[in-house]
Amino acid sequence: LANQSACVACPANTFNPDTTAPSVARCRACDAHAAAPSASFAIEACACNLGYAGEPGQTCEACEPGTFRENSSSYICEACPGNTYNDVLHASSRDACLACHPNTSSAPRSGSQRACVCDPGLSGVLLHGGTDGVYECTPCAAGTFAEAANSSICDACPAGKFSASVGAADAATCQACAEGSVALELGLTACTPCGASTWQNTSVPGHLALPCEACPANASHAQESVVDVFTCVCAPGVYKLALDFASETFRCALCEPGARCPGADRIEACPFNTFAVGGVVTECTPCAEHSRAATSAPLANPAQCQCVPGAEGGLHEDCALCAAGKFQPLDLTFNGTGQTGAASAVATVCQPCAENHFQ
Repeated sequence: LANQSACVACPANTFNPDTTAPSVARCRACDAHAAAPSASFAIEACACNLGYAGEPGQTCEACEPGTFRENSSSYICEACPGNTYNDVLHASSRDACLACHPNTSSAPRSGSQRACVCDPGLSGVLLHGGTDGVYECTPCAAGTFAEAANSSICDACPAGKFSASVGAADAATCQACAEGSVALELGLTACTPCGASTWQNTSVPGHLALPCEACPANASHAQESVVDVFTCVCAPGVYKLALDFASETFRCALCEPGARCPGADRIEACPFNTFAVGGVVTECTPCAEHSRAATSAPLANPAQCQCVPGAEGGLHEDCALCAAGKFQPLDLTFNGTGQTGAASAVATVCQPCAENHFQ
């Protein structure tokens, strides 16, 4: 106005760098998201509002979700800390950063609730979509684990290992089975011991994930967790015969002629005056009445049972005592020398008493 006694201050949130301004129209507006005191003369007086970033006098940019600006002396947006989220624009306080719900976590600068993902050791299902989606987290069951955050499924412990831990977040939770036990499937909570009449060959790669091996044929045991095949015991009638070193095992062999196999892996020579023809043999057979061994060596068949003096016949059960008036004087056992005798019996015949003799 003409004859005005004082200049009028430009209103708040404007500035005027010119002198001799004749109108309020010379007062320039600050950025829409900035403020300045009245009577400001420089654009640098326009400071961005809280929740907006920018140097004084420059364009003000809204803080994006996941950030905030609450410090007027700093001109940048700060990130919300880890395990929080902020889903609004131009937040002006850290109070806008909301804590993730239990069993979830987020990276710094997270801009939505969906960024809060399930922690390691849990599997998650998104209950509803969009940025406001919420994960429902379930602890990994025993026998499984989840090493990474935001896992949709838990990984199973491999075969040969087990875990009894719930909510495991480390593959190392899966422990190897003890020797003598196996885990044949994925995700087991315990190992199964090798049962009766089986054993585990620990020299085979991956043996903890393989079925236990059966004892050799005709062998058994009643123990658990056996890792030595020689714990298997051959049944009565057969004996343990070790094979070559490379195989590290044995077979239950048929009893050999002249021997008995009473059990517990043993083979024994037949006692004197008994025989065994071989095969499945637990006891040797005595030479029949009126016969005896023709050799001191173990007898391999009944043909080595020689008729005794006073008896006649071919061998073993064929031997019969001489009838009245007859005799048989030959002692063919041991050839009369006490040494090993014939390999088989010699047939004998009773002879009549000589004239003028009786029996």
